[in-house]
Amino acid sequence: MPLFNAGQLQAAADVARAQRDQYFIAYRSSVLTALEDVENALVALAQERIRIGKLAASAKSYGDAARLEGTLYKAGETSLLDVLDAQRSLYSAEDSLLQSRVLLATNYIALNKALGGGWDGAVDTAKPEVVDVKTGLTARRVVHDAMTKMCNPNHRLSLYSVIEAMRCPASTILHPLGSGVSMKGA
Repeated sequence: MPLFNAGQLQAAADVARAQRDQYFIAYRSSVLTALEDVENALVALAQERIRIGKLAASAKSYGDAARLEGTLYKAGETSLLDVLDAQRSLYSAEDSLLQSRVLLATNYIALNKALGGGWDGAVDTAKPEVVDVKTGLTARRVVHDAMTKMCNPNHRLSLYSVIEAMRCPASTILHPLGSGVSMKGA
């Protein structure tokens, strides 16, 4: 053991303390960011709930106005243009209410994500989620066939052959809910 180490032990201790402080600051920053995400999601959710209440009242009022305009039109007291204008206002209010409900669901998902929930990790691989009803192909079968062709030593591997092996029916790619595809479990 040398008598003089030129401060190496002290320098090593200083480096260890600096790393400890650096890790603590990173941890603290992560916790504060997570808390900020949760708080932002809670505020957005609460504000959207208030907005939905106001939009629902507005849509109800526009509905009453549209019914009143219809009654006045049938009595000959107003023009068709007034009826159509009231109905347009009603449809606009209902559309805003629906968009707000979608945003509420999105905010709920953001809150669930910020809290770290939502996925239990269980995936049922026994049943396919998407099946092409025309060909009967599932995503698992397409990938299996592609891997079999790619691992075959007699098969000449080229970019074109990989694309051909993994090609999904166009209806699956372009129209996942369209006429050639059956969604199971949905």
